[in-house]
Amino acid sequence: MEQEGKSSETGSNSGSNSDTSVLDEVTNRFQKISTSGANDAATSPAGQTIPSSLTFDCLEEIIKNLFDNKPALFSCALVNRSWCRIAIPLLWCRPFEHRMSTRKFSEIIRTYVSLLPESSRRLLNTRVIRLPSKPLLFNYPKYLRSFDVSNFQDGLYFLLCSSVQLNLNTVQKYVQVLGNFLFGQTEGLKLLKIDDPLNSHILIDISEFEDVYMKLRFLESIEFNLNRMNIKNESKRFQKFCNTLSKHAYYLKQIAIDYNLQIKCTEQLYSISKLIEAQRNLESVTTMEFWVFNNKKIIYDILKTQSHSLRYLCINGVANVDKLLELIKVCKELGVLEIFGFQDFSPRFTTDSSSSNCSDKADINISHSNDNHDNNSDVSPKIHQIKLGRLSCNDVFSSVSTSYSPTMSLIIRMSNVYLQELLLSDLTMELMECIQQQCPNLKKFCASMIFSLCPSFFPVLKGMKKLEYLYLQTRHDEMFYHRKRLQISDNKDEIKEFVKSLPLTLLHLELDFKINADGLVILFDECNVGLCTFVLHNYFLDEKVVRSVVKYARRVGTLRKFRYGRTWNEGTLWNIMGDVMNEAREVIGNVGPI
Repeated sequence: MEQEGKSSETGSNSGSNSDTSVLDEVTNRFQKISTSGANDAATSPAGQTIPSSLTFDCLEEIIKNLFDNKPALFSCALVNRSWCRIAIPLLWCRPFEHRMSTRKFSEIIRTYVSLLPESSRRLLNTRVIRLPSKPLLFNYPKYLRSFDVSNFQDGLYFLLCSSVQLNLNTVQKYVQVLGNFLFGQTEGLKLLKIDDPLNSHILIDISEFEDVYMKLRFLESIEFNLNRMNIKNESKRFQKFCNTLSKHAYYLKQIAIDYNLQIKCTEQLYSISKLIEAQRNLESVTTMEFWVFNNKKIIYDILKTQSHSLRYLCINGVANVDKLLELIKVCKELGVLEIFGFQDFSPRFTTDSSSSNCSDKADINISHSNDNHDNNSDVSPKIHQIKLGRLSCNDVFSSVSTSYSPTMSLIIRMSNVYLQELLLSDLTMELMECIQQQCPNLKKFCASMIFSLCPSFFPVLKGMKKLEYLYLQTRHDEMFYHRKRLQISDNKDEIKEFVKSLPLTLLHLELDFKINADGLVILFDECNVGLCTFVLHNYFLDEKVVRSVVKYARRVGTLRKFRYGRTWNEGTLWNIMGDVMNEAREVIGNVGPI
């Protein structure tokens, strides 16, 4: 294939062996699909025939499923023109998704520069970039769908630094000319990421790019990093961009906001709030909790404008619990709620005089969450029911946050029979009681807890009649400060009780705390649950344990994957226990380190 085919890899390796295996995989997928007219050859829009029973549209759908596998897409591009015509747009839709080496970035940039019109190329010193010697077959900028501002900026900066003596005007000119060209040629962006660049000398003003707002009209996802928004010039440009974008882009499905609470960025948050309110069907929001003092609104009040469509909400640093609860009550479509930490204090804003009033609103007040404890699994009439299917809370412990346990208990009670996945960074007694009473349909449960609570957890675990996935981890503070309590294997009865508590529906078991070899042998000897996957994070893997795993696998006949912690040198492990490890692979199949 022509030279640009090689440059279209955009960060993938293309060894011949991997290409062959990937193409075999693709071919196997094709053979599984039956269509009418098996003897007819499919014809592409360009007139090429595909010697299979697949239509060209069907072939296109299959190759699209390889979207996240760039080596596979690159292999497809080398098959023939029809396959190449499908694979190239997928390879070039997100060229700046990741930071990459200067060499790989230069391949992308020189391809774009070679496609510039002569008038634009004259503005640049193209001698610093070696252009392809052969004409290109595709209009690559046309396929651009994702644009990461900082990766684009940093890549150009380091590329030009390695080619010529640094001249900021030169870099700025390249940024502007190429930016205009890319935004002018693309059929429209779906993802825009405005991140914190490694190099702060150049600040891209994408609002100056050609037809930028028309090309962002049907934007679906946008990610902001405001950690540098204390820079005055950049701050003003950002405000202008968001304010204008809110007048053109109404179809965002996902917004992610990351910023430093210590930085004064009131105007920027106000601009983002206007952008959120302008959306018609926003589905996903990831943000830290913040106030917008311009209109005295907190993020939860702003998100109420999207209550009809919001499906995923991730909040970092919850302080206003009441406001959060008000929001999730009105979000009828909300299926996933993720919380990263609680702030048992008012937000750290001192931007204007109104901040003192806002601080009063931030006080935690969830006393009403404890007024209705009963022993029935049904939701009390006083508890507003929500259809939350997944609830996650990380980076918080009950010993640090007084609001964590009662807040999570209340949300669990509100979710009740709808809750199927629950992830908790600290499993307290209060939460255990709530789960036992309110969560009859859990299928996935992940939690950290202290070992002293293990006996209390066993009855709760036994009541999870539909559980399929279980992950248990020791608390990190327990791990570092109370090492003597980590060994539960001395209590054989306790291990047997744990095994008896495992639901018969369980398929995946993952343990992230220390059990010695004798304890693990007891675990596998006593276990009658047909696990498909067992993952073990510990330091006691030896021949006796592996033999007990093999014995269990032969007995139940369902175990297909066994993973263990990387605490051994893999070569040494196989030298010591080669025979038993080979037997494990023969019986189980997928055996290896995590």
